[in-house]
Amino acid sequence: TSDIVNATAQGRTGGNPDLTDETAESWSVGFTWEPRWVDNLIIGADHFDIELSDAITALGLTDLMVACFDSSNFPNNSACDAFERDASGQVVDFQTGQTNAESFRVEVQDFFVDYRFEVANALGLFSEGARDSNLGFLRLNTRISRDRRRQQSVTGEDIVRSSRSFGSPKYQGTFDATWSRNDTRVFWRTIWQNRARLSPSQQTAFFNENGEQVTSTSHRFISNLTVSQALPRWFDWMPQDTRAQVVVNNVFRRMPNKVEQAAGHFGFAELFGRQYSFTLQVRY
Repeated sequence: TSDIVNATAQGRTGGNPDLTDETAESWSVGFTWEPRWVDNLIIGADHFDIELSDAITALGLTDLMVACFDSSNFPNNSACDAFERDASGQVVDFQTGQTNAESFRVEVQDFFVDYRFEVANALGLFSEGARDSNLGFLRLNTRISRDRRRQQSVTGEDIVRSSRSFGSPKYQGTFDATWSRNDTRVFWRTIWQNRARLSPSQQTAFFNENGEQVTSTSHRFISNLTVSQALPRWFDWMPQDTRAQVVVNNVFRRMPNKVEQAAGHFGFAELFGRQYSFTLQVRY
């Protein structure tokens, strides 16, 4: 048993006079299209590519030991030179501090569509009489991101690719619908992300309730609803800017299955289930 796990070891830490400047390269390109034959329709896309090298990072002994023993270049990884063991295998000396070690690269593509129209005009395509009604406005908005590349090296040695993991899914997006009429507003949002690997390299697996091996968790959909109303329209004695709002999060009460629980592939929305909140805003 290593004493350094549950005890202490003597070592050194401090500054590094050999630190150099961090370097970064980035570029982006995007376009927006508004077709003249469809009012209030916007379509666009963006591409981002960011690369950072020689990032200054403070490496602790745990970071260095993990980098050493998990390296494909063990024991010739430079992190292995940061600590020393005696004949019994105990750590008797180490040196930690800041170094130009960390690097990462992120490459992401975003696609979005935004469309706003009068509900009466849309229904008027099927019923001519609907065009004269005050049915409010409907705005539909969607944004989808594609994670093309996401890799990081904390110690400057082995590169870890986190794309397609739960925290960095290959595809994720939001789908919004907002209906407004006079002082009433209804907002619906669905948050989606595609299947997430239990590990980016797919070397980690779990077994589900049927004893089947699982290497990824399923698509994730969570929907939220917000309804707000300006109250002076109904109660003229109230201050002009009084507004009531009701929020329902995780409308369909999505809960993680056993594999998602074991892998930690869930968020606060699933942890708390369906939630309700009420807000009353008054300005004088």
